Amino acid sequence: MSLDPMRVVKTVKPYHTQSDPEKPKIITYGQPAGFECNMDGTPKPEFTWYQNHRRIIIKLVRFKDGMPYKVGDALVRNQNLYIDRVAIEDKGEFECHATNRAGTTIYKFAAQVEGAPKRVSGPFIFLIFVLLIVLLACLLVTLILYFKQKKRAAEQDRALNVLYEQLMKTTEGPPPSGPKLPLDQRVYQLPYNRQYELERDNLEIGSRLGCGQFGQVWMGWLSKPRVSDSMAEKIRLPVAVKDKHWIKLMFLGPLVGTNVQHQKMLAEELKIMCAIGKHPNVLTLIGATLLKFLLLKAVQAFYKFFNIREIEYFRGELYVVVEMCDNGNLKDYLLKHKTRFINEINVVSPPDDGYLRPNTSTRTQYACIHRDLAARNVLITNKKICRIADFGMARNEHKNYYSYYLTKVSKLQSDVWSFGIVLFEIFTLGGLPYPTISNDDLLVRLLEGHRNNRPPNCHEDIYELMKRCWDANPNKRPNFTECLNFLKKNLRLASPQDTLDNFLDVKCVHGPGSSIRSTIL
Repeated sequence: MSLDPMRVVKTVKPYHTQSDPEKPKIITYGQPAGFECNMDGTPKPEFTWYQNHRRIIIKLVRFKDGMPYKVGDALVRNQNLYIDRVAIEDKGEFECHATNRAGTTIYKFAAQVEGAPKRVSGPFIFLIFVLLIVLLACLLVTLILYFKQKKRAAEQDRALNVLYEQLMKTTEGPPPSGPKLPLDQRVYQLPYNRQYELERDNLEIGSRLGCGQFGQVWMGWLSKPRVSDSMAEKIRLPVAVKDKHWIKLMFLGPLVGTNVQHQKMLAEELKIMCAIGKHPNVLTLIGATLLKFLLLKAVQAFYKFFNIREIEYFRGELYVVVEMCDNGNLKDYLLKHKTRFINEINVVSPPDDGYLRPNTSTRTQYACIHRDLAARNVLITNKKICRIADFGMARNEHKNYYSYYLTKVSKLQSDVWSFGIVLFEIFTLGGLPYPTISNDDLLVRLLEGHRNNRPPNCHEDIYELMKRCWDANPNKRPNFTECLNFLKKNLRLASPQDTLDNFLDVKCVHGPGSSIRSTIL
């Protein structure tokens, strides 16, 4: 038996068969491509492919026609790598590892994909995502606000319709219960006297005089008024105009503008002033534009009922017109003349305009709790007559005053407490009550019995009256009849002129508990 001769072959480590093996490869997006691993060695090396330092896993799937193995989207045959369709992910660094017993040689090259569409970066996608979230949030908030506004507009329409019905259905004169029931407890039963209705075209609005939380006051002029008030008989009468801002009514959408609750408050204040009537120490009501404002609401309801879609604009204005008090409010007047008040003490003679004549027939008929009696709400005419103004809180709902929190009862005696504060402001010439106590601590100090000290210019008897007005027990406070008689007595002692009796002899109507409705300051 003969044996074949044995050949001993020297092992050779895999080596490159090309002079420039690491030259970058350019492949086309969407087209097939192939890479050759041009290395050889002894014995024949085994080849392993890597992309971006990650091994290309070969799936052992053999096609029936004898085609090479499939590696994901690539084909491997011998030392060659084939890609059926180039994708963006195929770019990067490729490595072909050739290994035999002599060692391993690595063939590296970079692959670049041309013709690929521009890929959106991660930060840009994140930015788009954030913008979409913001837009969706804005859309959601807009929808919520829209439906809330729509709901609020419906509530406003219902509120104004109820107010209109109340004004139209109430009859002239007091209800059967009569003056025994205070105005603030039956404000919804009070009628609106149409004699006070003014033509809006006759009212000229000027500059703003002041602004509060719920409304504002304007300088105005009234011409050709259709009211019976003797004050309004002038051709052009300077007046003060109070409103609750203005409303624009548009029939294509919900009502926008001032809160209707504020309009309702002003309308109720107007009705209270109509019921009080003319009084020498109450701000004179000249007229209002209430019915025209409510008529616009009725027209709006008509348009909605018949689904009329034409664009119509109405300026619904609710104005209350009162007399102009040239000297402003009492508090500012006292502060203005504080430094020279001693030189201005004069004997006051009876006015000749009929406002404070004895047994005057122009007096209040009903009891009314003011609830906000203060020097700032007492206006002074050019003849230096004090007028109580601002009946915006003269309703049963409002209880944000200290006297109420002391007793938890809203009574006429609450105004007596406030009257004592007015006396303190007068004798301090516009001073601030409790100047050293913060608003947060004031209620606690009042409950502990703390009261204002006697002002330097105040007589002890007057200060004693103040303290009686500030009694924690409302039943122990004096009524306005006692306050008036006390002040008349002290004024007679200070000025015993014969004319003083006529000046002070003003009769006022009593309400429950023998409380007087007029305050002579």
